[in-house]
Amino acid sequence: MGTTLTAVLVAEGKLNLCHVGDSRCYLLHDNRLQQLTEDQEYYEESLDSPVLASYLGIPEPTQLLKIQEETFSLIAGDQLVLCSDGLYRQLSESRIVKLLQGGHPGGEIVKELCAEASLADYSDNVTVVYVEIN
Repeated sequence: MGTTLTAVLVAEGKLNLCHVGDSRCYLLHDNRLQQLTEDQEYYEESLDSPVLASYLGIPEPTQLLKIQEETFSLIAGDQLVLCSDGLYRQLSESRIVKLLQGGHPGGEIVKELCAEASLADYSDNVTVVYVEIN
């Protein structure tokens, strides 16, 4: 068994990011959505789907754990979305942006993102964390 991890520490105008797997961290800045994490996966033809290349719990002799660590600058008004593939595989980035720009409070944004992602024909578990930088 294993799990993905996308964690952030926000302090003093900086976003410190730590990431393993295919969960994502997005930054909405000036109405532009930027994916800050790199999906750590490869396409497996025999399965006709992506397969994780790195995750917490990966058997070390088989593959090495790859950890993405980066720091980004933030300003007031920036918005962060940390999410599982159950969100971004179900909703387009343009739809995510539209929901973020809807002017709703953070809790409502999370509910809307999760509700729409859960309506998809194939829906994986949906995990969303929303942060607005003040």
